[in-house]
This record gives sequence, C-alpha cells and structure tokens, in this order.
Amino acid sequence: MNDPIAYLQPPRPGLVSVVIPAYNRDHLIASTLETVRRQTYMNWELFVVEDASSGETERIVKAFGASVPNAVTYLRNTSNVGAAETRNVAFRLVRGQYVATLDSDDRWLPRHLETMLDVLDRTGRDIASANVTMVEDGTDRELGVWGPSTEEVANFPASMFCRGFLTPSATVMRREVLERVGPWSSDHEYCEDYEFYLRCASLGVSFAHVKEPTCLYRKCHSDASTAKLALVVEAVAYTIRQYIGSPALDPVTCRNYAFTVFLQASRIHRRSNPDQDVSADRFRGGQLLLEAWRLSPLRFWILLKGMSVLLDSSVKNVLRPKSDRKKYRTKIERLPNVMDGLSQRMKNAA
Repeated sequence: MNDPIAYLQPPRPGLVSVVIPAYNRDHLIASTLETVRRQTYMNWELFVVEDASSGETERIVKAFGASVPNAVTYLRNTSNVGAAETRNVAFRLVRGQYVATLDSDDRWLPRHLETMLDVLDRTGRDIASANVTMVEDGTDRELGVWGPSTEEVANFPASMFCRGFLTPSATVMRREVLERVGPWSSDHEYCEDYEFYLRCASLGVSFAHVKEPTCLYRKCHSDASTAKLALVVEAVAYTIRQYIGSPALDPVTCRNYAFTVFLQASRIHRRSNPDQDVSADRFRGGQLLLEAWRLSPLRFWILLKGMSVLLDSSVKNVLRPKSDRKKYRTKIERLPNVMDGLSQRMKNAA
C-alpha cells in the first residue's frame, strides 16, 4: 500500500516539483497558481491533478501553463479517489530534487520556496516545514499563526504524536523521502498528511522547522474537514494507535496519547450538534470509549460509561423515527498496527 516509489530517472538538481490536488476549486485555484508564479525561486515544475470534479479547473491550469516558461502538467482522475491518492498520481511523476505540496485553496508568500530550500541546504534535513498564517475564507482576515510551540519543536518528533501541527502547503521535502517511506496512504481520508509525517518520523526522516510563516492557510470554508470534526479526531486516534511501537516515541507514551485522543473523539461525538458536525454520532462515541478502554483496561469506569452510552443510544434509536441521516465511518478503523511492516523495512535498509 505504501511501498517506496521507485523512480526510473535521477532527480534534476535544484528543481522543485510542485504538487497540487484539486477538487471543485474553480473559484480558488487561480489565486493559488498566481502565488506559484510569484516565487522568487523560479526553478520549478508544476503538477495539478484534478480528482474527477467538473468545472473550469482544466482551462484555468492550462491557461496558467501557457503564461509561464516552467513545465505545467494537468492530470485528471477518471473517478474520485480522494486527496491522498490524487497527490500520489503526481508524486510518481515528479522529476525534481525537491517536492513541494500545496493545497488548491492555500497560497504561498513570494519567498516560500527560497526560504525552504535554503533551510534544507543549510541543515541537510529531509523535510522543511514552516508556520502558516491562517486567514478567513472570503475576507482574508488574519486569524493567527499555526505551528509548533518552542517546546514542541524541542520535543520533536515525540510532540507530533500529541498534536498535528505540520501543514502540507508549508512543507517541502527531498524526493528521496518518497523513495524511502512511500506515498501518502489512501486509507487515511481525513488525516493522510498526519499519517505520512508519523511514518516519516518512524523511519528516521529528519525535519527542520521554519518559524517564519511562508504560507496563507485558508480556514472556515464550508467543505473543510473541520465540518466533520468528530470523524477527523477519531481518525487521528486510530492513526496514533497504529504507530504504537514506533522508534520515534516511547510505546507507553504513544499508547497514552492514543488513549487521550480516543476520549476526545468520543466526547466530540457525544456532545456535538449533528446539524453543525454531520459526522457526530452519540452511539459512535460509546464505541470509542471502548477503544480507549482497550488501551487502558484497568480503568473500568471507561468500560462502564461506554456500555452505558451504547445502551442509551440504542434505546433512543429504536424509539425515534427512522432517519436517513448518513453514518460516517473512517476506513482506518480496522487497519493493523503498521510498525511490523516498517520495522522490516528498516532492517532491509540497514
């Protein structure tokens, strides 16, 4: 599933391959592309992969390609496969020494690529990630800066198991990272970036942090994953559980992190208004309490509370009129722990 990518040709020195996945982004992608054009570092190629949406994205991208001297490639999936696999389509084709990921609704500041490559060259690290400035959709009002705290940088990569603070649009990596750890996981539909960075950390990939914000991260648009917060936090909990045993973190600490996030996901499922978070499901909250209990079986009160929530929800579901409301589930719930496979890969590389 996440086998390393084998490239047929060596990377082109100094070239940055920019990868943008797109889905129904006609109203935003032009401004995103314009920030690529304005980069002070000009040795780049661009891949835009549209995930089977309809509209004007192809026309916009091809018009942009005709207006710049750089290579611009537009690709289109025949069916909707999700953001992770859409990125992977381009990852398998990149030719640059570096790979920069950019979401189709985010924007780079002019010195983004220049800054990131300078950090990678000076430090010799594999991945560079910068802080981002969050801006409100529609108004561009600045909402604050998102990134790791000084303490989280000092405790990296262990701190990453506690909170996902790396933003794909503010990240540049050497192409050899994809050759070492493989592409993004298409099984992780809501936290595929988080899983990728955990996998990188577990396989010894080195990171550099750039405190200066180099990217504008668009927040609060209607189709953001925050509209399904309960499911997103649930997916994070299952992802952390997959990495219990990672050499990047003490197993007990990782287990405790997973336990805590399962409790958070359960709380969000049980307390959120389904009209505001369509993924919220009180019954699911009970199931997640049981998942937390399995990680800490001596805490019997969690087992009892989980059973109580499940029973209460089941009774209410029987009594209330049948609903056609969609039930959301994460695909990664039944995925096994990934460390066995990664451990074997590390042994083979040694």
